[in-house]
Amino acid sequence: MYIIENNLEVVEYENLLLPISIKIRELIQYKNKRALCHWHDDIEIIKILSGSMNFYINGEIFRLIKDDILIVCLSGRGDKDVAEIARYRGKEIYE
Repeated sequence: MYIIENNLEVVEYENLLLPISIKIRELIQYKNKRALCHWHDDIEIIKILSGSMNFYINGEIFRLIKDDILIVCLSGRGDKDVAEIARYRGKEIYE
């Protein structure tokens, strides 16, 4: 997980013509078995392969168990996403 300013996760793709990144990660890989809170402008699909995991999204906690799937679109902050991504890319838009 590569996190920069404003907790933006930078996702690297092997092929920019087909921007898909598939990763299998275990919580034990992260400090204190916790992934940092972050956002990105990619769609993220998370499937729990075993055990369970808590997700903190927009002030709510969701507990997922084996075989549950969570789909995260942008950062979940609604219309603020578009403006934040534009600013990060050096463009200004009106909110």
